[in-house]
Amino acid sequence: DLMLDEIHRVCSRWALISVPDALPWRLGNLLMLRYVGTLGNPPAHLNEWTGRGFGRFVSRLFDISGSRQPLPWTMLLLERATPRSRR
Repeated sequence: DLMLDEIHRVCSRWALISVPDALPWRLGNLLMLRYVGTLGNPPAHLNEWTGRGFGRFVSRLFDISGSRQPLPWTMLLLERATPRSRR
């Protein structure tokens, strides 16, 4: 939440942000036998996002102008929401 608030504060209109999509990232880790005890989830990993969940999260401050999901990422082009367009 704090990071999204800061991105909203400093961007003039547009922001491009990305996060790894949790499922393919974890499956890739398991295939390489990394973090097997936590089912592919690195110990320092704080959030697990799906494309849809990440979109809902950023929609409180931004309108989503575009999205791409090159494996294993979710990338969103965001535009600062105007007060009347906020959800």
